[in-house]
Amino acid sequence: MDKVVLCLAIFPISGEIRTNTSEWVTGMSNPKNHEDLMDLLESVPGVKETVYSFSSIMGKAIYQRRLALKLAQGELAQHVQHVTEEPMDQSVISRIEGGSREITSETYDRVLRAIGLKDLELKFDSDAL
Repeated sequence: MDKVVLCLAIFPISGEIRTNTSEWVTGMSNPKNHEDLMDLLESVPGVKETVYSFSSIMGKAIYQRRLALKLAQGELAQHVQHVTEEPMDQSVISRIEGGSREITSETYDRVLRAIGLKDLELKFDSDAL
């Protein structure tokens, strides 16, 4: 397979997807929507594991909750600091939302408590075993 160079910009609020590729794998078209994009990304080795990792799932959930609360990252950090009475910086919120694997369970706990987590439902792939 030839080398594929993919530059991707996703605009979460508008849902707009922009791509710029120097080459596409034979038979692969430019993704037109989220489902096409996910199919493309999942075909790249290692991407599926990253997209569906715990840190990515938690980051997406916290990001969506922050938007629902109409808070900027800095405002959320201040709120977490106020609720937990422990320091929290905007850069930590950014790393969480970016899916950083270096976030501790204690940090997730503090943020989730501050944004009002009531319950956490885990879904498992029935084909996992």
